[in-house]
Amino acid sequence: MTKIHIDNRQEFISFLDSFASVSESFIIDVTKEKMAVTCASPDNTLISYGEYVANVEYEGVLCIPNGKRLVSLLSSIQAIDLDLMIHTNAIEYKGSGINFKYHLVDEDWIKAPALKPEKIKAFQYDTSYDINSDTIREIIKSSSFAPDTDNLYLFTEKSEFKCELTDRSKDNTDSYVMTIGEVSEPLSIAFSLRMDALRLLNLRSLQEDVKINFNTDLVVISLTGGTENSSITYILTTYGT
Repeated sequence: MTKIHIDNRQEFISFLDSFASVSESFIIDVTKEKMAVTCASPDNTLISYGEYVANVEYEGVLCIPNGKRLVSLLSSIQAIDLDLMIHTNAIEYKGSGINFKYHLVDEDWIKAPALKPEKIKAFQYDTSYDINSDTIREIIKSSSFAPDTDNLYLFTEKSEFKCELTDRSKDNTDSYVMTIGEVSEPLSIAFSLRMDALRLLNLRSLQEDVKINFNTDLVVISLTGGTENSSITYILTTYGT
């Protein structure tokens, strides 16, 4: 049995929820310096990758069969920090009036995404903008103004960065346009993505300052952010228009 010490329980919960919101199950790759996770949504339109720095005595993998259940268990603890005991097939917690044992599964039970962390880190983007996580929340809320579509278009007009909720492939579709901010470098194309993927983002794990990155050739968007001890990258499949 070995131990993982977490200084900030709430921060760690937000980190885990970044993956539990995207995929029911995922694998935590643990080394003495950090914990790393890569997972994908069921339709592979969203990939989430993150790293969390912690005081770790364990090296190996933790195969989480139900991330939301683990997040709920950790949320029931009142302590600011916590020590998790790692057994061969379980994570155990004892303290603050609460004890639990969460059972793990074998590594071959969970399918890891084909996109590896090394490729995610090495990926190059030709345009990047700074955006506030509250702005992303407003974009998600705005979906109620165009209920007949789940398509979101990101584009620039002159020096303005904008988004539009509509379906440009159909006539007579409601449209809602929001100006996100001003930019010095315009996008050469509009990027289209599904709002369903955007709703899976755990914005608490990104904190306030988020960087949105565009690769025009491959038509890929990523959102990056993090906290004092964590970093999160979301990669979204998009379509150029």
